Amino acid sequence: MRIRKPKEMTSKLGEWLSKRLEEEGWSHRELARRMGVSQTAVSAAIAGGGVRPDFCKRLARVMNEPLQNIYRLAGILPPLQPGVRGKIQQVVEYTELLEDHDIIIEFLKWRLWKEKGDIDQE
Repeated sequence: MRIRKPKEMTSKLGEWLSKRLEEEGWSHRELARRMGVSQTAVSAAIAGGGVRPDFCKRLARVMNEPLQNIYRLAGILPPLQPGVRGKIQQVVEYTELLEDHDIIIEFLKWRLWKEKGDIDQE
């Protein structure tokens, strides 16, 4: 299923991708080969067409870019909020990628205890 987004949202991905291809010295064909997708799919993404999450995953892997950044550029994830809200948003997104959420909770409790010394360490 192709995710359709307004042109102004997906054009961010296209602009970013065009710039990165130029930096790498890659053609649409070379990127498509590295991603294992058609050249048409790459060209459509650059032109502002809708992209699938699988395309984003492959692109993130090939370009060595965090998946969340690609999802944001594609309009699949909302932009980061400024300040503390953005930091919290990032923590939640990264936590969702882990299978064991308790690790993050325990780390945060330890970190708070280390800084404040006022939470119960169980």
